[in-house]
Amino acid sequence: MARKRIVMKRNLDREPLPVTNSPRSDLLKLDDFFDFYEFFFNAKKLEGISHRTLDDYEKHMGYITPFLTSPVRFGEDRAVTVEKIRSYQSYILHEKQYKPTTINVRLRPLKAYFHWLYNEEFVSDKLYKSIKLMRIPVDLVQPLAKKEIKRMT
Repeated sequence: MARKRIVMKRNLDREPLPVTNSPRSDLLKLDDFFDFYEFFFNAKKLEGISHRTLDDYEKHMGYITPFLTSPVRFGEDRAVTVEKIRSYQSYILHEKQYKPTTINVRLRPLKAYFHWLYNEEFVSDKLYKSIKLMRIPVDLVQPLAKKEIKRMT
């Protein structure tokens, strides 16, 4: 049975918010970022996404929330920008010293959320394309061949 895409209808009294690098007042604000997340989460529930995926979305949003809302890092700047997402990526890479795989696990839900924001016309810029995943080294260890396994037994 194929999943149907559920399109949320809403009445916005404004144009989609751009997510850019300029200090304009019409950027995606943190409050809107978190409010829209509730719409995103409910839409994903309606789409029938697994409970584990929904739990992961909640968990990973919980990881980035303290970072984005930290007055020490960003002061009174209440806009969500590409630089802040890259800063988060740098933070978990250098300060937290997470491996690239873990960083990608943390970034994928963010990319999905920003992609949804764009598709639902909450934002006018494709921020999800600016979020780049880390390169992961290729595992060069080869599994044993059947002949090698027989020789061992």
